[in-house]
Amino acid sequence: MGYRRIPGRPLNWDRVSPQQRHAIAEDLSPFLESLVKFPPQAALRVGVRGGGPKEWKAQHEKDFVSYGRKGFRVMSPKIRRSVERLFERYLDDPRNFRWKPCLTHSEIHAGHVLTIGGRVSGIIDWGFVCVGDPARDLAGWASHFGTQEIDLLSRGRVAPTDTTFVDRVMLYRSLIPLYQVLYGVETKDPKMTRSGLLYLNRALRLPSTSGWTRVRRS
Repeated sequence: MGYRRIPGRPLNWDRVSPQQRHAIAEDLSPFLESLVKFPPQAALRVGVRGGGPKEWKAQHEKDFVSYGRKGFRVMSPKIRRSVERLFERYLDDPRNFRWKPCLTHSEIHAGHVLTIGGRVSGIIDWGFVCVGDPARDLAGWASHFGTQEIDLLSRGRVAPTDTTFVDRVMLYRSLIPLYQVLYGVETKDPKMTRSGLLYLNRALRLPSTSGWTRVRRS
């Protein structure tokens, strides 16, 4: 696919000062709010995947089975147990599925945020756009800055009944390296798998070990 060239350079999270971080959050906030305001049914009608809380939960239950089949075999028992508990706490709490669905970019991380002079000039790579949990789009931010500026970024995304918004942001933050582990397994890339496991350790706040379990070839 191709689209109009957007000026700017990918953001480097590690070089963002507190002042720059706040300025970037100010720029991202109206962008995220515009996604919330886009009619989700209109997105679904033109082929965007996803759905409401019921469909979202079913997909994560399916993902959990997939992780068990593909990813758990390369994880240490400690990481495996932590991931299992993470999913169980998430799936078993009905409060995690009371949100109003919205259009989500789903991959807002440094490489997809373009900036000029410390301000956001564009968001690229819409390959994983979907209708779903409005907390999903803040996971990349939380993986670098924790919950700083979450209040600013979540403008228009939190309903009065949504009491687990920040908890879900941090859950999706923990899933980012899990996707990397699965990608490494599926592409038979041990380096990618090990890197994902290291990040997964940090996201789950486990001791700083690789967590890597070698799988013997049959």
